[in-house]
Amino acid sequence: MNFYRHTLGAIVLLAGAAASQPAAAIFIDGQFAGQWAEAGTPGVRRGLNLQYFKLGPEQGTLFAVGFFFDNAGNQIWISGNALVTPGLFEFTFPVSLITGGRFAGGPAGEIVQVQNFAQVTLTVNSCNSLDFAWQWSGNGGPDIGTGSVNMDRGVSTVGAPGFAGPERCVYQKEFTGCPAFATDLGDRSCLISAPASSPLTGEIDLSNDITWFLDGQVFAGGDNTNPARVNIEAGTRIIGASGNGALFIRRGSKIFAEGKPFAPVVFTGLDQQIAGEWSGVVISGNAIVNGCAEGTPIGQCEVSSEFAEAEFYGGDNDEDDSGVMRYVNIRFAGRVVFENRELNGLTLQGVGSKTILENIHIHAGLDDGIEFFGGAAQVRNLVVTEAQDDSIDWGFGFHGKIQNALVIVNNGEHGIEADNSEPPNLDLLPRANPTLSNLTMIGSSNSGEGARLRRGTGALIQNSVFTGFAGECINIDDDSTFNVAGTPPNFNDGLLQMRHTVVNCNTNFEDKDTDQFLVSTWFNAQEGNQVANPMLVGFLPANGSPLLDGGAPIEGDSFFTGADYIGGFRNGNPGANWTLGWTEFLEQ
Repeated sequence: MNFYRHTLGAIVLLAGAAASQPAAAIFIDGQFAGQWAEAGTPGVRRGLNLQYFKLGPEQGTLFAVGFFFDNAGNQIWISGNALVTPGLFEFTFPVSLITGGRFAGGPAGEIVQVQNFAQVTLTVNSCNSLDFAWQWSGNGGPDIGTGSVNMDRGVSTVGAPGFAGPERCVYQKEFTGCPAFATDLGDRSCLISAPASSPLTGEIDLSNDITWFLDGQVFAGGDNTNPARVNIEAGTRIIGASGNGALFIRRGSKIFAEGKPFAPVVFTGLDQQIAGEWSGVVISGNAIVNGCAEGTPIGQCEVSSEFAEAEFYGGDNDEDDSGVMRYVNIRFAGRVVFENRELNGLTLQGVGSKTILENIHIHAGLDDGIEFFGGAAQVRNLVVTEAQDDSIDWGFGFHGKIQNALVIVNNGEHGIEADNSEPPNLDLLPRANPTLSNLTMIGSSNSGEGARLRRGTGALIQNSVFTGFAGECINIDDDSTFNVAGTPPNFNDGLLQMRHTVVNCNTNFEDKDTDQFLVSTWFNAQEGNQVANPMLVGFLPANGSPLLDGGAPIEGDSFFTGADYIGGFRNGNPGANWTLGWTEFLEQ
C-alpha cells in the first residue's frame, strides 16, 4: 500500500519538533525510513510512513505520517515529527489529526480537516516492532489502539531523500536483558567489566539491541591462552564509560566487528564531542616485531606493551589472524597512560596479515589516529580525521601494507610519523618497511608535516598526494634513515622510496645542507614524482587534476588492486568515493 496516494498527496502537515528523550541502543536514522504496515491483523488497521532528514553527524529529523482505522472502521490520518539523536529508541512528538479524504483505491471521503490530536510516544523495539502510547488532547480521542505492534516493512519510496530499503535495517533483535558477562544499567544498556586478571573468554556476542559500556580496561582472552572471540554486530555502539575505558584484544583472541556501509560498528565516548573521552581499541598479535635487545633472532622478539602492565605482543607468525574489523568508526579516543605513552584510536601491536582491516574511520583522537607497533597488518580504506598528534604512526619494525587512505589534519601534528625502532638502536631488525599506496594526505595552517620519516625506517610510498601542510610535505630525519634511502643519483637501491607522488605545501621538503643529501634531490630522482597543485575539490580530484593519470600499479603483490591514479580516489565522481555512508563526521 502506498500511503501517499491519499488525496492529501504531497501536502506536508507536521507539528513542530518536540524535545527528544535521550536513551540508548537503537539509533534511529535512514534505516527506518520507508513504509510500515501492521502485521498479523486481518484488514490492516495501522501503518506508518517514516522519512529521516539528516541535519548533521548522527542527528536528524524523523517525519511520521500514519494511517489508522478506529474500531468503528473510520479512517484516521496523523502526522508529526521529532528530532532524533545518537542512541535514541524512544521519543515523543505532537501529532495532528487529519480526517476526510480517502486511502488509495477507496471511495472519496469528506473534506480534509486538520486538528490538534495528541502526543504519541513511539518506542522502536526492532526493525519490525513498535510501541505506541498516546496522550490525548482535550477529552480523549478515538480508539486506535496502543501497546506493542508488529509491523511489516513495505517497499520504501524510490529516490526519496534519506530513504533506505527495508532490507537495510539491521536491528532485528529485541532487547530482553544483559548477558551473563555484563551488568544491566537499565535503558537497554549493559556494562562490561573484564580486568586483566579476569578477562572475557569464549564466545562474546555484542548485539545491536544493547548499548555497551566498557568499565575501564576490558580484556579479551589470556595471552595466547583461554582465547575469546568478540563478535560485534553491525550498528552496535560501544562506549568507553571513563577516560581509561579501552578494549584490549590479547594475543590468540579475535575480534569480529563487522559493520555495514549504512550501519558501522561505533566505538565512542560518553559525550561524543571531545578527544580523549575514552582510551581506544588495542589489538595484540603474534606477528614479527623488533624492539628487543640487539641481536635477538627475528621471530623471537616479544615486546612489553606501553599501555598495560604485563601485556606482550609479537612472535614468529606474520600471518597471524586477529579477526575482522570492517566498517568501524572509532571516535574521541586517546589517553595518556604514562609519560610519553599515549593510547591511540586504534593500536595494532604485532598484528598479522590474515587480520582483515577494512573501511575504518578514526575521528578526533587525543593522540595518534592509528599506530602500528611492528607486525604485518594490512589495512584498506582508512580514514583519519582530526587526530591531535599523528594520523598514521608506525615503529618497532612494522612491515605491513595500506591501500586507500584519507587523512585530514586540522589541529594535529604529522600525517605520517614513521620510525624503525626506538633510540638508541635505530637499526634493529626486521627493519620497518611497509608498503603504502593511494594516500590522500591533507593538512592545514595548524598542522605539522605531511610525512616525517625518521629513526631508520624504510618504506615504499606510492601513488600518494601530500598537500596543504603548514610544515614540510616531506621530511627525512636521522642518519639511519638517510643510510637506507638509497644511493644518489637515482636512489633505486634504497629501502625508503617514494614514487608517483605529488606534493604541494608552502615548503615541500626539509632540505638541510648538513644531511647526506637533500630530501628534494631524493624525491625528484624517483619515478613519477611531481611538485604540482593536485586540484582537489574537498578531497576528490577535479577534472584536469594531475592525480587522475599519474599513478602506477604496485606489481607482484596480490593485496594491492591495480591503480593508475594518485591519491585515494580514482576520480571526483560519487561512485569513486568509498567513504560515503559510513564516515559520519567526515561530512563536516
